[in-house]
Amino acid sequence: MTHKKKKFILSLIILILLNACAGKRPLIDLEEVSPTPRNISQNLDIALVLGAGGSKGAAHIGVIEVLEENGIKPNLIVGSSAGSIVGALYAENGNISEVKSNIINLSSKDLLDFSLSATLQATFYNKAPIQGYKLERLLNNLLKVQTFKDLKIPFIAVATSIKTNSLKQLKSGYLPRSIVASAAIPGIFTPVNMYNDVLVDGAVISIVPVRTARLYKPKVIIAVDISTQPSKDKVTSIASQIYRASHISYYTLAQQEASYADIVIHPTLDDHGSFDSSKKGELIALGREEAIKMLPKIKKIIAEKTH
Repeated sequence: MTHKKKKFILSLIILILLNACAGKRPLIDLEEVSPTPRNISQNLDIALVLGAGGSKGAAHIGVIEVLEENGIKPNLIVGSSAGSIVGALYAENGNISEVKSNIINLSSKDLLDFSLSATLQATFYNKAPIQGYKLERLLNNLLKVQTFKDLKIPFIAVATSIKTNSLKQLKSGYLPRSIVASAAIPGIFTPVNMYNDVLVDGAVISIVPVRTARLYKPKVIIAVDISTQPSKDKVTSIASQIYRASHISYYTLAQQEASYADIVIHPTLDDHGSFDSSKKGELIALGREEAIKMLPKIKKIIAEKTH
C-alpha cells in the first residue's frame, strides 16, 4: 500500500471516529407532517414582531419590559431567529421577568455545540460547525410547555426552507426544534430537518417578519428591529468588501420590512455585535430606552386603532 493510500485511509478512519463522537442526537423524532396549528384569530388587537440579530436579541427583553409595565400585551407574537427565542419564552406565560432571569446569565457555551466532525464534513455534506442540539436541549429545559398550542400567547416562528426556497411559518408541533430552525444561521448551524423540510434561519428571507404578522390582520403591529447600520469605514480587503456588501443588504431588507408595521422600535445597537453574549444587561437597557422614547406614539396609535 502506498504512503498516499495509507494517509487517505487514516484520514477516513479519523473522520468516521469524529463523526461517531459528534454529539448527542435530537431529543425526539418528529412525524413527517406538522400537526394542525392552533386557530389564530383574525383582526386581533396587537401583534408584536421581534426581529433577528443574534446576541442583540437581548434588547427585545428591555422593549417588552416597558410594554408590559404600561399594560401593553400582544395577542400574537411573531419572531425571526433571535426574536423567535425571546418570543417563544415570552409567549409561554407572558412574564418577561422570568424570561430575563432565564437568559441574563447564559453564555455562548450554554447555547452552542461545536462539532469538529461536522466542520470537517461541511464541504461535502449538509452540515455546519454548530449542530443545534445543545440549544434544543436548553430550550426544552427552559420551556415548561413543548408545543405551540400550549403557549399562553399565540406565537409564530419564521424559518427559511432551502427545499422550497420559501418562507416557512412554524406554528404547530414541537416548539424547541422549531426555534432552533428559525435561528439556524447558514454556514454556522447545520440545517434542521423537520416535517419533511430542510430549514435554516428565518432572517435569510424575513429579518423583521412584519409581513407574516399582517396575514392575521392585527389592528396594530409593533415591530422591534435590532439591525445595525453598516460601517462607513474604509474597506481594506476582499473579506471586508464581502462583509460590507452583505451587511448593507441585510440592513436594507430589515428597514424595508419593518416599514410595514404601525410602530417600529429600533434601538441603537451599533456598538454591539451579533455574537457577543457578554453585554446582555447593556442591550436590555438600550431596548428599554428606545421603547420609553416611543411610548407616547405607541399609546396614541393603540388608542386610535383598538377603541
